[in-house]
Amino acid sequence: MLELRHISKTFNPGTANERKAISDLSLTVPDCDFVSIIGSNGAGKSSVFNAIAGTFFTDSGSILLDGEDITLQPEYIRAKSIGRLFQDPMRGSAPGMTIEENLSLAASAGKKGWFSHITKKDREEFRERLSRLEMGLEDRLQSPVGLLSGGQRQALTLMMATFNPPKLLLLDEHTAALDPATADKVLALTKEIVETNRLTCLMVTHNMQTALDLGTRTLMMDRGRIVYDVCGEERAKLSVEDLLVLFREAGGKSLDNDRMMLG
Repeated sequence: MLELRHISKTFNPGTANERKAISDLSLTVPDCDFVSIIGSNGAGKSSVFNAIAGTFFTDSGSILLDGEDITLQPEYIRAKSIGRLFQDPMRGSAPGMTIEENLSLAASAGKKGWFSHITKKDREEFRERLSRLEMGLEDRLQSPVGLLSGGQRQALTLMMATFNPPKLLLLDEHTAALDPATADKVLALTKEIVETNRLTCLMVTHNMQTALDLGTRTLMMDRGRIVYDVCGEERAKLSVEDLLVLFREAGGKSLDNDRMMLG
């Protein structure tokens, strides 16, 4: 379970560039919840992810993961329990290393000497897992990851982030840079992996239809706050148009120049 207790973060305090990114935000995410998060650019979505991952420390409040206070825990320590994908498919994998070596890193979970001890059984497991992606990567174990397409690389990164199921998976617009067909495929893989492994997951998206189609709960953020939180039957009845109305009622800024997509 993830708990955010009254967390706040202000960048460049006391200067002309002061910006309050997170404002006294509290959130509880039970185990196995799959939460989609929407909001305008600058609403604080990625800032919340950065706070959870330890990219920066919050100014106040606390962050707990499975009952452990990780508020002041370094990012590299949190990474052992938190998987994360970014919008840029180039992040999350090593381009100069082969697919096999990248998967070895993910599977090793910090063990020493992994690369010199890749066994036939290991390769069979890599091929079996890669075959589920239906991208032909199981026959390219020795190919450098830098030669893969954006969609292939993002799918591989998703597999790496969940090779050893994390306590929490953060998906930060992880399909935004992909073409629609590839994005749909990666989203389907995401749904399958999260459900199969019963992961606790937070997903930021600018696609409102995706926010309603995937997961068990949807949050709306504005100016560093959660302004709407819906799940269950109420969520199932919502349309994209309903979300737009709710956003405006919550005081959200105009969507005319925003990157939110209707479907």
